Amino acid sequence: MKKTFLFTDWCHVHKGQLEATFDPDRLSEWGKEAIERNKRAWGIYPDLSGHGMKRTRLPHGVKIGIEKAKKSAPWLVADQPWESTINWLTVIREDGRFRCWYESFLPKEDAGTVHQVFDTEREMKVGGSVLCYAESEDGVHWEKPSLNICSFRGAADNNIVSPYGNSTAVFRDDSAPVAERYKCFHWSELADASENDTAGSKYGLYGAVSEDGYRWTLLPDPLFRYFHDTQNVACWDPDTKKYIAYLRGHFGGRAISRSETDDFRHWPAAEIILCPGAQDEPAADYYTNGFTWYPGDPSLKFFFCAVYHHHSDLVDVRLAVSHDGKAFNWVSQDPIIEIGNPGAWDSGSIYACPNLVHLPDGGLALPYRGSEMTHNEFYPTFYEEYPEGRSGYAWATWEEGRLAGIEASDHGEFFTKPAPFEADHIEINARTTKVGRIDVAVWEAISDFCSRPLDGYTFEDHIPFTGDTTWTSCRWKGKRDLSELKGKNIQLHIRMSSAKIFGYRYA
Repeated sequence: MKKTFLFTDWCHVHKGQLEATFDPDRLSEWGKEAIERNKRAWGIYPDLSGHGMKRTRLPHGVKIGIEKAKKSAPWLVADQPWESTINWLTVIREDGRFRCWYESFLPKEDAGTVHQVFDTEREMKVGGSVLCYAESEDGVHWEKPSLNICSFRGAADNNIVSPYGNSTAVFRDDSAPVAERYKCFHWSELADASENDTAGSKYGLYGAVSEDGYRWTLLPDPLFRYFHDTQNVACWDPDTKKYIAYLRGHFGGRAISRSETDDFRHWPAAEIILCPGAQDEPAADYYTNGFTWYPGDPSLKFFFCAVYHHHSDLVDVRLAVSHDGKAFNWVSQDPIIEIGNPGAWDSGSIYACPNLVHLPDGGLALPYRGSEMTHNEFYPTFYEEYPEGRSGYAWATWEEGRLAGIEASDHGEFFTKPAPFEADHIEINARTTKVGRIDVAVWEAISDFCSRPLDGYTFEDHIPFTGDTTWTSCRWKGKRDLSELKGKNIQLHIRMSSAKIFGYRYA
């Protein structure tokens, strides 16, 4: 069992402090008694080297830096008669395969026509888009299976699974009855909208549920009565035991809003949680949220937010992190997924989609939609033929654990927060230059206020790390394993030069 601590923010770093020091000859009798009480009650052992202040466990010379994503070739493109263009998608890894649901715009001559839905044997009027399905064993080679669920132009030999799935992301809900194991939103005109309603008040989000991800049922009542367009992401959060939705909102421009509920059918109005501020250029909007969590760790949550730049009409992706799903902070103001070079298929706009997954080689991957067209260049395609080869879906990739890390261009050091140790090894995920190095010492946390270095685990005992390795064991002279530390509350003291450390784990 591995306990992993990733440095995407300062959450796992001890803030340090300035501590008072004392001259024993200047202490009053009351002061001496107070020091003894603090030793017994709080485990505080003061420094008696003289009256003054000293730095204790303060981080310095370090900062958080993102890792720019690498990008794969497109692996999903519009190549079927019912795919005029592909819009939003979701990837879920389950049962050893990758499952993908994506929204496909129908050719204009088919939009608004009547199609037969075989599983219910009734007629349904489909709008301009449908929900389709693809799957892959390796994340590289994808199949669009013939599912015989919905007909298109009188034939059911296609991978269309539902007319519901406009502006949505699919999620798996293991807390729900089997019949509703999969869920998504469906953005649509409200059933009770009138011709006098404005465009902003006549649309909302409905819900759709499915047992297997293939056959979907639309819930009759709207879940949100608001113009939540673009890709809206929901999940069942195993930490809070609630449904959480991250939606398109508006606050001085496009922004990200949030809602939570115990019951998927009843949602309170969403509230804005992240919007452009003083740190942004005045021409920026937060377009889609790209919410996901780290694979296998729902406590580490991310927005891969698409930032729309009005002045250039370009869209790139920025990373924000949260540990409670409410308070998100930018890891960096720089894009973590950049648009391609001029002329590339993704040189105009990039939108991240759920979910962050591990590929078979162990690396991290996030699906993204890229286009040669900028934001507003896209809209004429609603009225003209969509140009081939100008849009697709690919992976943004990182090495395992390397979305961001703590770096020191010169010399830096910091302490981690104390955590109980029940393992045999301490591993780090790190990279140094040829002249860089990382040294690690282990301290025992006696209390929240007091720690002490452990004999045999000092910087002098540590064998320095140099190189570039995703996970490697820290080594101290004469130590084959660290089992003697089991049961202790420990923290790491890390010194680094010309290096970057992405995280550590007990293994």
